[in-house]
Formats: sequence, C-alpha cells, structure tokens
Amino acid sequence: MLVSIPAAFCPILLMMKSLTPNPAVHTVLCGWNSQTTRLLDNLLAVPPKTQSGIVLVNQLDKAGIGALSDRFAGRDLATVTGDFTDEDVLRAAGIGTAALAIIVPDYSMTIGSDSRGPDERTILAALAIKSISPNIPVSALVKNGENAIHLRHARVNTVILQGEFSELALSRTGLAPLLPDVLRTMLGPSGPAVLRQEPIPAQFSGTTFQELSRFFEMRNAGIVVGVVSKDRERGLAVLLDDTDSETDNFIKRKFQEAELELNGGDSQKATIRLNPGADFPIGPHDTAFVIG
Repeated sequence: MLVSIPAAFCPILLMMKSLTPNPAVHTVLCGWNSQTTRLLDNLLAVPPKTQSGIVLVNQLDKAGIGALSDRFAGRDLATVTGDFTDEDVLRAAGIGTAALAIIVPDYSMTIGSDSRGPDERTILAALAIKSISPNIPVSALVKNGENAIHLRHARVNTVILQGEFSELALSRTGLAPLLPDVLRTMLGPSGPAVLRQEPIPAQFSGTTFQELSRFFEMRNAGIVVGVVSKDRERGLAVLLDDTDSETDNFIKRKFQEAELELNGGDSQKATIRLNPGADFPIGPHDTAFVIG
C-alpha cells in the first residue's frame, strides 16, 4: 500500500509502516513528471538485490497521490510530501540510510510557487543529498545538456540527458530497424538477454578478456560484451578551481558550508570498452557488461 506522509511526521510513520526492514536498502526518488510512473514500474519490476522499498519525495496534490495509491496498491512504496532540495525533508525520507537516490525533473509543485527551474532544483537536491550522505550513489535525469557538467561536479554518479536515448535509437533505425526492440529486450526487467553490469572475480585480474569470457560462458552466466575500467581523475577542488561558472562556484561554496572535503575524493573516470579484443588485460578494479 502506498502511504503519503507529511515530511514533519515521516520518521515516525515510516518506522510504523516498516517500509524498510533493513533500513539501509531503500531507494529515494526525488521529483515527479509525466514519465515517473513508467520509471516506478521499472524500478519495482527490477528491484536491486538489497532493495526493500521506494520512498518518493515530491509535492503532488491529494489527487495525484490518490492515483498513485490506486496504481501501486500493495507495493512497498511511500511518499514524503515536501521540497526535496530541503535537507530536513530528505532526512525524513531516510536519505541517510538509503542505498540509492534518483532525481528526475520535477513538475509536482503548484505553478508559480518556485522560480527555480527543474535542472537547478536537481543540482540543489544533489548537493543536499551529498551533504547528508556523501557516499550514496546518486543518479539524475537532466533536461539541458549544459547542466550535466554541474551535476558531475556535484558528485552525481550517473547523469542522463532527457531524451538522448530515444533520439539515438531513432537515428539508427535506417540501418537497424529493429534496434529499438533489441534495446527494449536488453534493458527490460527480466529475460535471457538482459544487459547487466557484474563484478569480475579477483582471480581474473591480470588475465585476458578471452579468459574472462570463457569463464562466464562455461558457467552459463551470460556473454561478456565489454569491460569498464576506472582511472583516477583530478580532484573536485581542481576541477572547480578551473572554472568561473557561477553554478560551479555555488557548488564549491555548498561543499565548503557542509564541511565536505573537496580534495578527499578524487573521482574515478570510467572507460567503457565493448568487445575490447581477446588479449585485452583485465585490471584489478574492472567490471564486466554481460548479456543474459
């Protein structure tokens, strides 16, 4: 059952509902728009292995919450009504013990009640989340591609530009008309051809892509199609010092106000190599993309 909880009372009511038997495993979803219902369908169809609930944080009216309650009756879902850029509201949603935070462009507010645009609110939410829980993985959907760099500077782990994948798929349909169907299958909730990211067993560090692929195939664990390698980048302080952007200067001030270490967490740049070749060497921190 979906429960709507005013932010001020959320900690008590969440505990009473027992939304998260293990509190450090729920997902917090900030924002609401016309596509969020579909996102929820996918999240609930493929819950992370350790996830036991989703907490929505938005400002939907009673009618919107009622429609959600009808659609997701019986599901492990709760809503917190409030501004997700406010740290107190985020704490009420349990962000400090959440396993994942997702931020989407928000249109749940009353028109004219907030002069800030969706991307600006997304950036502010990311900063608030990281100030409370610096190590939580954060994924964000952004409307304007120019704001993606600001979200990365705010330590958002995954940034997706709204609409980019639909445009890419459409642009390739001339050469591969069934590509959208293939992508739906690979990104679907379940099935024999779902694309997933898997850790590589430690004993394969220093071996080759061919040996790793053979290991997965012999165990019917899927087909390895690529490897993700991570290299250390410059620290966030250096990146922010290199820009005169008003937004980046604001991000830097927010980190300093929250007493978060700008130099303490040099970021990891991910390099994706699809079909890298039989002799490609596997590194100690690599992960694999696997189909099946």
